[in-house]
Amino acid sequence: MKYLIHNILFFLILQFYFSPRSAQAQEGDFIYFNKSYWADTMNMFAPIIKPYEDGYIAVGTYSTYMGHLYVRRLDEWGNTMWLNVLDIEESGEDFNGVVTGNQVTIASDGSIILVRSKEYDWEGEGMNIYLSKISSEGQFVWEKSFGSPYIDVGLYVEETSDNGFIISGAQQEEGMPGGMYVIKTDSEGELLWENVYDDSWGVAHCVREVWWDDGYVISGWISTEGDDYYDMHIVKLDEEGEMEWEHTISNYDVDSYALVVPTTYEEFLEGKPLEYLVLGALYNAETGNYDQTLFRLDWEGELVWQKTFYDEEDMIGSNTYPLVANGKLYTVMHYESPGLQHGNKLICVNVEEGKLEWVKNLPVDEEGNVYLRDINFTPDGGMIIGGFQSWPPPQKGIAIKVDMQGNTCWPADCDSLVMGTSVQELKTEEFALIKVLNSPLQAGEDLVVALDLGEAEWRAGMYLEVVDQYGRTTAKKALVNGRSSYHFSSRNLGGGMFIVVLKEGDRVIANSKVLRF
Repeated sequence: MKYLIHNILFFLILQFYFSPRSAQAQEGDFIYFNKSYWADTMNMFAPIIKPYEDGYIAVGTYSTYMGHLYVRRLDEWGNTMWLNVLDIEESGEDFNGVVTGNQVTIASDGSIILVRSKEYDWEGEGMNIYLSKISSEGQFVWEKSFGSPYIDVGLYVEETSDNGFIISGAQQEEGMPGGMYVIKTDSEGELLWENVYDDSWGVAHCVREVWWDDGYVISGWISTEGDDYYDMHIVKLDEEGEMEWEHTISNYDVDSYALVVPTTYEEFLEGKPLEYLVLGALYNAETGNYDQTLFRLDWEGELVWQKTFYDEEDMIGSNTYPLVANGKLYTVMHYESPGLQHGNKLICVNVEEGKLEWVKNLPVDEEGNVYLRDINFTPDGGMIIGGFQSWPPPQKGIAIKVDMQGNTCWPADCDSLVMGTSVQELKTEEFALIKVLNSPLQAGEDLVVALDLGEAEWRAGMYLEVVDQYGRTTAKKALVNGRSSYHFSSRNLGGGMFIVVLKEGDRVIANSKVLRF
């Protein structure tokens, strides 16, 4: 147990967040702020800051043990509107702290969903995963527990398309290596399935739903020998949690864990292939540095390319789950100064070229130990970064609002209104369902598409387009007024996966689910 906990805590120093949201266009004046939150009677940690309505929700832990929970509501300026310390009996002093942004997500009904771990043995020999639902007013709604009689650690949660939840972390039986652990629940937190992957030492730091086949992809690290050598590891699951493929990235040394970002639906419609972007760090034995590296895997898990974008000696790895928008990746990197203070830098990487665009120092106490563990897009076209300062005391929560160029209010007064730079809006539309009558296709069979425009009117210039998994258009047919079904010859479609899209000009009106043959 001590081995697993030690290694999880070591890699949490590198930790991350998210369920990425699209960046929206800035309108008018842009609000920057750099806020610290603390209390006279307790140590406060606030690593998790989520955009919420016209402000933010902060979730953190308090007390020196980091056991109890609080929820803080912030306005658009980062000022506290209210603070609710959850009941100690419900929060539980023997809970591990909330230490990464990935442990909290805002559900579609506006509630706060939180995953954490709790020791149930006074000797610290047992630990279970707890999934909690908290209302928007900061009150417990329900709490569910999962796991084995031994050690279970929850590190990531996100809401899935069926309004349930998917959790990832690690499970270790007594005297046995730990494995990558995934739990799927319904919307009420009731268990649907659970599974442990790989019988080596391993941790699943994140799990993402894959929209094109209703499956999931998990990523993290494994150590096959149970020693000090760690490999990045990615596993693809089907919708029932069964493994489809796995991919290990290694240079046979102490590597960082992998953080995986699947191609989004919007990116696919813009012509990007179905693939996985992986962020990680490879230890360079010659320089003694961690080479920050991007990897691209195709939809079957095969490596397309890997490119190192940052190899300076102070950088260890990503502290936050990366955000991706407009061909750029944003994350907070963790570094150690010569005096062993822990610092943070915001970076931007061009994901098509695997090249570093810029690095920005964040306005935190450079003499203290500061851990920034959460980053999210904000509705006004910026980013909100959350974390905490652990030294010098008192421990305090931190929230920093920046624009898309990484600019902060420093050295300007953070309580002033500062003009920002606009960013391009990412548009997300609602898509109706096109029904494909014969999926999966059989060899030599035509693809038959049934189309119901509903209340929409037929217009000249509308057409159906078949797009394969690489984003290529393989077939196209103009719509005929009054016709409800269309046939596409399978000879023109190729094999693999594809999607049927209804368009008018360049505008997408509707699409089918992803299909296979």
